[in-house]
Amino acid sequence: MNSVAELAKNPELAKPKINNVSYDIETFRGSIPISQELLDDADYDIMDLVIEDALDQAANTQEYEIATILKTATEKAAAGFDGLKDVINGIKSVYNVSLVVTDSMFAAMDKVKDKTGKYRLQPDVTSPTGYSFGGRHIYRVEDTVFGQEGDMKAFVGDVKAFVTLFDRLQISVKWVDSEIYGQLLSLYVRFDVQKADEKAGYFVTYTDVVE
Repeated sequence: MNSVAELAKNPELAKPKINNVSYDIETFRGSIPISQELLDDADYDIMDLVIEDALDQAANTQEYEIATILKTATEKAAAGFDGLKDVINGIKSVYNVSLVVTDSMFAAMDKVKDKTGKYRLQPDVTSPTGYSFGGRHIYRVEDTVFGQEGDMKAFVGDVKAFVTLFDRLQISVKWVDSEIYGQLLSLYVRFDVQKADEKAGYFVTYTDVVE
C-alpha cells in the first residue's frame, strides 16, 4: 500500500496471483455386509465397531489420494538434520511448513542426539506426534503411504497450499436393505484432490547420518 494525501484518489494495488485449478469430483463407495448371526451372537456392540471401521476406511481413502499428490512434489535429498534444514530454508517464509514423515523416518529422527546426548527433536504438545523439528509440526504416516516398507520419505512444506481437497460430500454411512440374512452398511464419500501450488513444498528422501 502507499501513503496518499487526504481525499486523493486511491492508488491501484498489486493484483493478487490466482491459480485456476481444475477438478473432477469422484464418488468413492462400498458396503460391508453383517450377518444376522453375528449380530445375535456378539456380546459387544458390533454395529458401532463396523461403523468405526467404515469411517476409518473412508479417511484412509482421502489420505491415500492426498499422498498421491504430495508425492508429485519436486524431489529433494536430505542427509541428516542439516539436510532437512536446507530443504526447509529453501521454502519461502510465506508458507506454513510442516513435515509429513513415514514411520521409519520418524523412528530415525527420534533417536538423533546432540553431542551432550540430548535428543534433538523438540517436545511439542501442539504437534500430532508430540515433537517438532525447528518449530515445525511433525505428522506420521505409514511407510507404504509414501513408498515401501522401510522407506524414509517425507513431504516437507505447506500441505494445504500444495494440495486442495474439493470435498463435495463428506463421509456418509447408512444401513440399507439387503437380500442377505443380516444388514448392509453402505459408505459414500465424494471428493477430489488436486495440486494447487507446486512451490509450497518438496518430496524428500531422508538419509540418516551420524550427527
